[in-house]
Amino acid sequence: GGFTAGETMVISGFGINSNDVDSVFRAGLMALDSFSTVGITAKYNGTGSNTCSGDSGGPLLMSRDGEWKLVGATSNGLLQKCGPGDTSNFVNLSDPSVKSFITGQTGISY
Repeated sequence: GGFTAGETMVISGFGINSNDVDSVFRAGLMALDSFSTVGITAKYNGTGSNTCSGDSGGPLLMSRDGEWKLVGATSNGLLQKCGPGDTSNFVNLSDPSVKSFITGQTGISY
């Protein structure tokens, strides 16, 4: 929990851009659209940044208590070309059930 619609999120990864160029690290900003216990979504309206093919597993950062914290991991988008109207989906890494699963699988507590 603790998310607010419209809140700024930092995304990054090595995915393709609008020219299908990949293997270049990029970072950008998106605005939080909605969230649930396991998922966070952001809609891309054509301005700012979006995730795309090759970004899956990449970090989603949000400001918490004056610091940028890892709160999600890029999962998928709805549109193949990642253009305006696309929705990006992220796993909510701050959810207790997700944290428990990851710790159980990896032995890493965060």
